[in-house]
Amino acid sequence: MADANALFEVSGSEDGPPQLRLLGKVTGDDLRAAGCDLVKLFGVDIYSRPLLIDMSGTDFLDSSGIGWLLEQHKRFRTGKGKIILHSVPPMVSKVMQLMSLHRVLPIADDEQAASLLAESRD
Repeated sequence: MADANALFEVSGSEDGPPQLRLLGKVTGDDLRAAGCDLVKLFGVDIYSRPLLIDMSGTDFLDSSGIGWLLEQHKRFRTGKGKIILHSVPPMVSKVMQLMSLHRVLPIADDEQAASLLAESRD
């Protein structure tokens, strides 16, 4: 069970890519302050691998949260890895569409589709 004050949870299995689940109001400032450092959470090679970001627990995404996602996307591209967002709630999805994030960030409908994208070589 998640901590009521948690902004994120780390999960994954040996069979698939690691996963970061974002929770509640997602702001980049809050994620940084809460210690959401992907190298510390997943290891030094994280930017060379796929990472699934489960957005199902989010109910708000502000500009600093968008900035954090774009910052991570850039780090993954540089490291030859990739992030794949999935399970984005409708309200958050609208914000992402208004900002045209679907043109930059891979966004899948659900975890299964995100896992398939993680396996692809593009």
